[in-house]
Amino acid sequence: MAKMYVAFLLDLFQPSSQNDKVIDEVTRECYQPLVELFNSKPNAKFTVSLANSLASLLIEFRKDKVIEGLKQAVKFGKIEMIHTGAYHPIFPLLPDQEVKRQIALDKDLKSEHFGVTTTSGIFSPEMCYHDKLLPLYQEMGFQWTIIDDCVMEINGIRIPQHEIYHVNDIAVFMRSELWSNRIKNGHHLTGREFVRQMEAEIQLQQQDCYTIIAISGETFGHHVKYYQETFLRDMLCKLSKSDSVELCLVSDLLNIKGLSKIEKPKEVGQIFEYFPPCSWATQPDNYKRGDYYPLWKSKDNPIHENLWKLTDLIWDANSNINFNIEGDEQHSGLNKLRDLLDRAFYSTQYFWASIWFWNPERIYEGIDLQMRTLYLTASLMDNYELLKAGQEIYTQLMWAIHQRTQEELNSELDKSLAKLNTDSDFKKRILPWLNSIKQAIDYHELRNINNT
Repeated sequence: MAKMYVAFLLDLFQPSSQNDKVIDEVTRECYQPLVELFNSKPNAKFTVSLANSLASLLIEFRKDKVIEGLKQAVKFGKIEMIHTGAYHPIFPLLPDQEVKRQIALDKDLKSEHFGVTTTSGIFSPEMCYHDKLLPLYQEMGFQWTIIDDCVMEINGIRIPQHEIYHVNDIAVFMRSELWSNRIKNGHHLTGREFVRQMEAEIQLQQQDCYTIIAISGETFGHHVKYYQETFLRDMLCKLSKSDSVELCLVSDLLNIKGLSKIEKPKEVGQIFEYFPPCSWATQPDNYKRGDYYPLWKSKDNPIHENLWKLTDLIWDANSNINFNIEGDEQHSGLNKLRDLLDRAFYSTQYFWASIWFWNPERIYEGIDLQMRTLYLTASLMDNYELLKAGQEIYTQLMWAIHQRTQEELNSELDKSLAKLNTDSDFKKRILPWLNSIKQAIDYHELRNINNT
């Protein structure tokens, strides 16, 4: 009888700037219940990507039960803890040497605090992929990585069910965009119903198959309340009685005899060699217009454009700095700069500036960290021109954020004004007040334009 192997990859991440109240909340709702689930169910098997930024916060804020629970889950094989970018940057948009450094930092922390010494899998933050990453992964000894399947078929690449693609010596798994998004969005799907649907799928197959679900770990309990119970625990209970569906680690798939290895040939007439550049947010329409990483670097988005100008300026300025100078005050400054460079380019500052998501406070946090990095670079290099160039980009960035803020506020006011048309009594009382606010905003915006 054919069997369906299901693997879950949970990405656990918080930016290093996250405050203790949020960490307390997410720990209570998600992290603590998850580790208790990992260690209490005999058939629990999950692949986990834990960013250093979150691990460091859990250590700093004394979330000892979570740390110890993760250690125990690793020790007894309940989870495999794979590697990722230490501070969750967008790998394809980083210089190659910085990708290697982010992974090296991740290896060091996981070895020290969780006893993880293997290099099985590598998860690129936000599942952002580019072919240039594969040689880096191979050089660092990884056995597999994972990409999203959403834009494969429009590029003529078959999504495998029974086979595993390999490029040279590294396996390239594909995330099921369909099932990952169904579960991520919490469409009232219980764990039992998910297993039933997997059982129905395998009944149509003549040989073993696999499905990989990869989503944010915070989905379970934080984004969707009590979902670790209504989905994960419910799923584990149902799986204990299933003969045709089996939960496994992603790495386990490499050792299942029923799943064959196929070498991925190079593509001809494409902009890529093996697989298209993409992320787990990239849809076919995004790909067709060249928006390969739409939530983090999208076209026709002036905030993204200027934020990446600032990022690239900083990387270019630091490309030839020797961080291995010994002794004296300069060495101390270089160490501080190196730490800022490691932490300054995390993914969420770009995410909250995307067309679909908006949180200016989170953007300002990222800009502040980048500008501190720029100031220190300019100071150590005694480079006034670098500082001037950065300040010009900063001014453009602030103006772009201001314009977007006004657009968002005007949009909300327009919605409120439209809604008032259905409530005549309330309209009489509130409409003059709302109109006066809108006029004040328009006047303030006009003055800003005239003063530039």
